Amino acid sequence: MVIDFHTHIFPDALAARAIGGLEQSGNVKSVLSGRREDLLASMKRAGVDYSLNLPIASRPKQVESINSFAISVNGRDGLFSLGGIHPLYENYREELKRIRAAGLIGVKLHPDFQGLFIDDEPMVELMEACRDLGLLVLVHGGMDVSFPHCHHCTPERIARILPRLEGLTLVLAHLGGYNYLDDVERLLVGKDLYLDTSFTLGRFGREQILRIIRNHRPDRLLLGNILVELPTTSSMSSFLSMRYRFTDWSRLALRNRQSRPPPNWPSAFLPVLEKRMRSSAISSSLYSPMYR
Repeated sequence: MVIDFHTHIFPDALAARAIGGLEQSGNVKSVLSGRREDLLASMKRAGVDYSLNLPIASRPKQVESINSFAISVNGRDGLFSLGGIHPLYENYREELKRIRAAGLIGVKLHPDFQGLFIDDEPMVELMEACRDLGLLVLVHGGMDVSFPHCHHCTPERIARILPRLEGLTLVLAHLGGYNYLDDVERLLVGKDLYLDTSFTLGRFGREQILRIIRNHRPDRLLLGNILVELPTTSSMSSFLSMRYRFTDWSRLALRNRQSRPPPNWPSAFLPVLEKRMRSSAISSSLYSPMYR
């Protein structure tokens, strides 16, 4: 079973404009069009069974329409979606209840696009509200190529607020912090949070990526892929070429005393997904490409 925990799609009418804007601001080239059908075709080619869409509400007025789209695609043809919330959206608590009732399992936050630092009080209060409702929070970590000079979610800022977020299922994209992997190792590795691999494979040193994988809790690592520059198949190949075999898991766990192998690995689930989706198809593992 292969699950891609980090993808982005848009309504067909907006996809070309959204992708074009991101390509221009980030000086990157998207492999896909941003449309749902294009992602599904890419999943089929790459052998990906399930993908998670991560919408971003860059302005408060976008929240309701973004979540209505997320609800409309959630659970169809192997595609699931988080919701999108802006911390300055006035009725965010009611909107969180709406998306939870609709079956979404959490929300995506992108502090760079939303113009707040992750440790600003509105951001922290929003994440606390998500925790209270049992929703996970996935946050862009580190630099965003569209905002190279102002980084709103650094490992240092995350580490500062972790005590307030106890009990929250927190996922940090880009292995905890794009362009901040030294700080990830120093401040976040081994903490009670998840890391996804999106936009890291082939961009940072192989040895450092492996070191983070080995030293973080192995059951708190998620395969993620952003479809820019490299297609999903190439990203998968990049990961597999690292030769980090799941059969090494037990030996790695001995070095990482904070974690033990789940009893039914590799079919163990990310708890919140198991609870909300009730599907054995949703695996928590970065290593799931090894077990097709």
